[in-house]
Amino acid sequence: MLRTRYVASIWLLLAAGCGPGPGTHATVDFDNGTAEGAGPSLFEMTLVKIALLGSDGQTVIYRNPECDPLAGCEAPEHYDFAERDPDIDARERNIDTGRYHRVEVSLCSTAGVPTVRWQGGAMTAPREYVRDCVVSMPLAGSVLVEAGNQLDVTLAYDAAPTLMTGLGATGEDCDESAVPRVCFSVPVLQPSIDVTIVVE
Repeated sequence: MLRTRYVASIWLLLAAGCGPGPGTHATVDFDNGTAEGAGPSLFEMTLVKIALLGSDGQTVIYRNPECDPLAGCEAPEHYDFAERDPDIDARERNIDTGRYHRVEVSLCSTAGVPTVRWQGGAMTAPREYVRDCVVSMPLAGSVLVEAGNQLDVTLAYDAAPTLMTGLGATGEDCDESAVPRVCFSVPVLQPSIDVTIVVE
């Protein structure tokens, strides 16, 4: 048995193949590395789908169990990413074999739906804002998935640098009523993929 790790950095924000392979499956886990007491007190995001993208299409490695595979979700629930171990109800999924170059996260199915909810600093109430529904970034190297492989995908992040306060604070969304001003941006995700290869 051979285990190989592929590492890349992406913005969240994260999606094929030559056809389904017997016993070929994947799991997804989020790893919150934010120091205790740092970052926003509230950080929630919607999450519809996570997939790997390759030259032949995409294979889904996570799908929100509340979302219809075709219609998606008009208003998906917000998951708590301020938790130490965010619970996204990830289940092992059968995936397609093939070579993948990108990883993609779908936060929503319908444009204009608030995808991020946050609060921090001197804010007196949470704020919501709309972010791109789909964010896709290249992997540092392509990942070859063959029949019988097990993919364990971990998405690590640190929310501490995402919260800024003061007159010069900037971010994807800002609370101008807070004193001092508070701004927030979704943190960078750092995915790592462990591929377990069964050698006959």
